[in-house]
Amino acid sequence: MRSLLLLAALTACSGDFDDTDSSSADLASASTFDHDGVNHHAQTIKLAHSTVQLRDVDGNPIGKTVTGSVRMQGIEAIDSPIGTLYYTWGDGQPSGHIHVSDLAKRPAIDDSARAGNGEACAIGSKSYWVRPARIEGDLRYRGPTTGDSYSLAWYGTPGTPVDDYTYLSWSWIDRAGGGIVRAVVRENDVFYPCAVKSIKTESIATSGWVKAIYGMVQSNGHRYFGWLVHSHQYDSQPVVMHVALRST
Repeated sequence: MRSLLLLAALTACSGDFDDTDSSSADLASASTFDHDGVNHHAQTIKLAHSTVQLRDVDGNPIGKTVTGSVRMQGIEAIDSPIGTLYYTWGDGQPSGHIHVSDLAKRPAIDDSARAGNGEACAIGSKSYWVRPARIEGDLRYRGPTTGDSYSLAWYGTPGTPVDDYTYLSWSWIDRAGGGIVRAVVRENDVFYPCAVKSIKTESIATSGWVKAIYGMVQSNGHRYFGWLVHSHQYDSQPVVMHVALRST
């Protein structure tokens, strides 16, 4: 493993997506949809059952469970095909959406916790299949507020060894509060990119980068906008795609 530390840089890619016909002038600035200040609006809630399934944005189980009390996120409620879902993260347990019937009470929602992120944008004819892919743990970034080093692996396949889902984030990791999850999306879900410049995050540890793009996924007729990993490169190895072109 190379030990050379690179200066952290989080910049919009000049050419946007690898397969786009758009010029940079046609694309909105990434900063229009990427703001500081997202917070979890965290609250601890007891589960209604001894063991509860975690789910994706469509309400399908992701192969992970939680027990006892969980740390819930109070940014929004997801209206899925199986009913209302809320997001839980970390605190020593796996992360994912929980059905309202599996909670002793509903989390309180504070719309201001999104800090202006997750806004709708123009969708064209292009779409991608989501293809979650592992990101090496020693690709790292520096938190813009803490100054600490964090792994980019969480934005690849966060459920490893379950590797068929990934995250759609409210804002990207270049922002204070960045990387907070809006939705768990699965392999072969459809992602619709917006005409927005991508963000390329250069690793501060082993050489490499991760590129994120802005767009939306749909569930039960609702649109959820956010940032999704498009591709990454580890050291001098070939670029790994996290999406596959579905339509142009």
